[in-house]
Amino acid sequence: MARTGHQHRGRAPTTGCGCQLGRGRARHLGRLGGETVTRHTDWYTLDEATLHIGPYTRPRPHLAVASAITPSAGRIAGRHVLGLLCVAAGSSPGYEVLDLNWRIAEEQAAEHGHVMDRSGLRLVAPFHIAESRDQALSEVQAGYERWCGYMIDTLEGGPSLLGYDSLERINEEGHGAIGTVEDAVNALHRYWNKSGGFGCILNQQTHWADDEATRRSYRTFVDEVMPAFTGSAGPRHESYLWTRNRRADLSARSREAATKAIEATSRRRTRVPISPQR
Repeated sequence: MARTGHQHRGRAPTTGCGCQLGRGRARHLGRLGGETVTRHTDWYTLDEATLHIGPYTRPRPHLAVASAITPSAGRIAGRHVLGLLCVAAGSSPGYEVLDLNWRIAEEQAAEHGHVMDRSGLRLVAPFHIAESRDQALSEVQAGYERWCGYMIDTLEGGPSLLGYDSLERINEEGHGAIGTVEDAVNALHRYWNKSGGFGCILNQQTHWADDEATRRSYRTFVDEVMPAFTGSAGPRHESYLWTRNRRADLSARSREAATKAIEATSRRRTRVPISPQR
């Protein structure tokens, strides 16, 4: 874990299996902070165990427990003050328990004298953004159909079990967005209201669209969706509207000021004699 953090400069995702954390792995998180651990169990033996390589991220990497639907991940995350990675937030069953599983984590944390931080709540959902909803649906249609075939072959219930039996259903229920910037912003607000607030949204990369369309969607998400969702683009947009509504007046005043400046310079030049060079 520590080596991977250095290799990826702190950007490597780190999640924990609930059963492993529950059986004791979380007890050794202190080693990531430089502690020395000695512990003997029927599962493992540690004698003065410590890391040879310190973590890239200080004091330790962000750790999250993968959570689908059941409350077990919430209990473990709360007990050990870890993040919660909701990998099924894009499915109907996973979406419905977002607030419940976080509440369970908070209750467990309180029982152990801890407080959960919502910045550690991460949601995974499918997004593909284009100029129009029709274009977005067209760009992912072929890949979505291949994915559906795979899911039908490997999962009883197929895409329907996850709430992905049609692309239109994703948009209708707001469990992600295959459409416009507005569709994506609305979906994010829906997630925010359901969960009570989250720290990170992760795009569920299902390879439905080709590389070029996917990169364009990512760029649009960064440049337009997130600023609109967080409100960081609000003052800039208000300034644009203010200027647009006063365009004629501002342009006239700018031309008038430029004319006055030119005339003033001309008057000064005519009054000041130019001395011949010696």
